[in-house]
Amino acid sequence: MSLFQIDAFVLIACPENSLLDSKEFYRPIVTPYEVELACNANREWSQEYILEFHHLLPGWYMLQF
Repeated sequence: MSLFQIDAFVLIACPENSLLDSKEFYRPIVTPYEVELACNANREWSQEYILEFHHLLPGWYMLQF
């Protein structure tokens, strides 16, 4: 696969601690929540930004960490 086939990179590391210079990438860097907002018609912007990507998973409250 060529990197030119990639439309965006999804950052699944902790966004609060990850410092990335997005100028080094040829495509946008987005979070799982931004992907969820863009691709899931049932999810609406609620003025709340979800940083924990496992909160986007069905049944996330049942996951044991």
